[in-house]
Amino acid sequence: MNIIDTKEWFRLADQDFLSAKHLTTLTPMPYENISYNCAQAVEKFLKGFMTYHQIIPPKTHNLISLIDKCIDIEDTLKSLRIYCLKLNDYTNEIRYPDGPETNEYIVEYLINAVEIIANHDVLCTIRRITLHQSLF
Repeated sequence: MNIIDTKEWFRLADQDFLSAKHLTTLTPMPYENISYNCAQAVEKFLKGFMTYHQIIPPKTHNLISLIDKCIDIEDTLKSLRIYCLKLNDYTNEIRYPDGPETNEYIVEYLINAVEIIANHDVLCTIRRITLHQSLF
């Protein structure tokens, strides 16, 4: 396992998620930016998981591809695939004028989806292990 790279992926994911949550406090709410940051956070959590398992993450933003590779390693992550399906709509196309629809209800769903993914037992365990090992 690569502790330093895993920690960095998780740190970047946390930053993206923190940014998304902060943006929800603005009026008007920048739905596109929030949605994009949510997708970015999940991408980085999944790449951190792969790095922990000594797999070099592919250079892709496709959350379906990433979660499927993660499920191949850890079957319990299968429950997260449904959230990745929705979040995948906001990885790239959201940055363009004709991107997918987003609104306050979608943003609320995406924020909750990232919370569920970030707090999955497997990812929390990796976070604890990498934190503990970096202390020595």
